[in-house]
Amino acid sequence: MKMSRSGSAVNEADQSSAPNPSETENPKSVVETESISQIPQTAHSVTKQHSSGGDLPNETSAQSNEAQKQKNEFDGFADRIPSPGPEISQNPAADARNVRRLIAEDNEWNLMLVPRLVDITIHNIIKNFPNNPLYEELKPRFRERVVKGLSTDVPIKVSAPRVTDMDYWKRMSQEKWRVCDVSKYGDDWKQLYFERSLRDIIELLVPQSTPLDHLNEIVNLGAPFIKRLDVRQLLPPVKEELPPKNVLTIDEEEDNEPPNTDHFDFNEVVPRLPNLDELHVTYSVKDCGMNFEWSFFNFTGRDCFTSIRARSTTISVVS
Repeated sequence: MKMSRSGSAVNEADQSSAPNPSETENPKSVVETESISQIPQTAHSVTKQHSSGGDLPNETSAQSNEAQKQKNEFDGFADRIPSPGPEISQNPAADARNVRRLIAEDNEWNLMLVPRLVDITIHNIIKNFPNNPLYEELKPRFRERVVKGLSTDVPIKVSAPRVTDMDYWKRMSQEKWRVCDVSKYGDDWKQLYFERSLRDIIELLVPQSTPLDHLNEIVNLGAPFIKRLDVRQLLPPVKEELPPKNVLTIDEEEDNEPPNTDHFDFNEVVPRLPNLDELHVTYSVKDCGMNFEWSFFNFTGRDCFTSIRARSTTISVVS
């Protein structure tokens, strides 16, 4: 019994003093466990150094300095661009600042753009309009572009029977007269142009002296559009110079007649105006100044006769 107890005690002591097999067989696992347990502490210390601005380089400040440097270079580039000179203002394509730049305010702006075939065709129609007028044959959208580019120097015999656009006749009227009240002409610019043109010709016409070619042209072209004629002046014919009285013989004195003071005969115009509704005539001379003579305001017998004939073809006459 004693031996067995001692033997068991010895065995227990041996077991307690004997090393753990797991510890003796793999000593590296103990080292690795200790090193792994130390990793979080090391990472924490590195993070702390970054946040406290330790010995590591400050990359954020370097990047901000580089961005500021690029911004300064870009701002200085605009100051180095030269201002446009007079040759550049005449040729925008020569301005280096327009290269690879889009001007959004002007939809038609482009540095180098090949014109379209439609634009070339319209330009040629406008250029050759006096010799080959094309208006009714065009579509409305092309017709508007042709009228917009049409010059007011086109002969009236070409534009009058073809062009009906009021914008064109508005330009024609405003270039010829400074003040144009279209409300007195039924808001029709073409009517305004021909009525005022005919009135100006009659008011400046000198009987038996002024050629009637221009008068006949305006009457023939504008007859469908003339509805009212208001003439505020009629010039008398030019006086013929008489020889001195001491040179005249008795026979010549008997044959000598008073000078002719008859004014313009409206029967040259009125029967050719089928749409004329009103005719207003004032037998006087405006702005005669120091050349005033009572004969300028005479209403001769022939003037009375021609007025009656003109009245028969119009609704109302004011003389």
